[in-house]
Amino acid sequence: MKKLIYSLSIVAASIFFLTTFTVFNNKGMIAYAGNDDVATEIKSLENDLAKIEQERSAAQKALNAAKNSKATQMSLKRQYDSEIEALESLLQTTEALIGEYDESIAESEKEIESLGEELEQQQMAFDEMIRMSFMYGNEDYLEMIFDSKSFSDFLSRLDMISYLLSYNQGIIDNIVLTEDQLEQTTENLKLSQENLIKYQESKAALKVEYDKKSEEATQLIKDLAKDEEAAAEALKVIEASKKQLEDDIAELAKQLEDDSSYEGGVFIWPVDQKRGTSSGWEWRINPISKAREFHNGLDIPAPAGTKIFAAADGTVVKSAWYGGYGNCIIVNHGGGVMTLYGHCSKLAASEGQSVKQGDVIAYVGTTGYSTGNHLHFTVYENGNVAVNPWNYLGS
Repeated sequence: MKKLIYSLSIVAASIFFLTTFTVFNNKGMIAYAGNDDVATEIKSLENDLAKIEQERSAAQKALNAAKNSKATQMSLKRQYDSEIEALESLLQTTEALIGEYDESIAESEKEIESLGEELEQQQMAFDEMIRMSFMYGNEDYLEMIFDSKSFSDFLSRLDMISYLLSYNQGIIDNIVLTEDQLEQTTENLKLSQENLIKYQESKAALKVEYDKKSEEATQLIKDLAKDEEAAAEALKVIEASKKQLEDDIAELAKQLEDDSSYEGGVFIWPVDQKRGTSSGWEWRINPISKAREFHNGLDIPAPAGTKIFAAADGTVVKSAWYGGYGNCIIVNHGGGVMTLYGHCSKLAASEGQSVKQGDVIAYVGTTGYSTGNHLHFTVYENGNVAVNPWNYLGS
């Protein structure tokens, strides 16, 4: 009876260790599955950050050179715009990194909890193995072997003992592996938390610098308006920009040779905020040149960095700098209808890109000759004829 109980115990223990070992191995295989994508994205964003920092450094040097050479106010404004654009890119990339590190921290904390539970189960298996070793030690293994009834019985018992010892070792190996994973994950969590703090502090410093440069650029335009000679020069640049823009749109329309009619329907409001304008489709006094002019679009005030949407489906035909309009995007909607988005802080769509209504194509800014953050929105028909945007925006 004693031998029967002993044999049953050995079999039961073997089954227990085999099951436990298999479960632990399966869990270990998926432990790090979720972190790879986050780590890859963090690496990519940090590479982007390094490139943008180089661009910002170059823009800063150009701005300093323009200041030292006493460049015209218009040239100086262009240099300010370049650095502000680089600062905004740094801010956006830093914000993205903060988001990725938040996700990394959450995943690491979840993984640490899972590994802790796994280690606890493995410890239970280890404790059971120790208990079994005390109950049926080396002497019992020898007794089991010497009680063999035949040579084949001897080999069978030897296999059973070898099998049991092998899985005992597996339990120990798994505990060591899990502890290593737990230690590494804990270290990763610590590094992610440190990097999160670093990028949060960097974001705060960048925001201060961004606000400072934006204020200086705005003041530059205000000073420009006070200087009659500079204002007259600004008016020439603004008119030249407008003429160049109309010529380019006419040339684009000619190249497209689109005889169809517009079928895109009503436009959506092109800025991520409630409707409202600071200047409409109207005659006005230009805030910089102080000359009376017809304003051929809508000026939509919004905070810097506000998303700008494609008003309707179309194709980006221009994504570039246009003098007084600053960073500018033009979208062709078919049937000779095009929309212009001016003074953007950053362009998010490139030439040739197809966009859907509501896609983010740029961000609000004050590049070019602008007295504050806003979107200048113009609608063109028949190539280069500006029309009242409200005709397409609806009530």
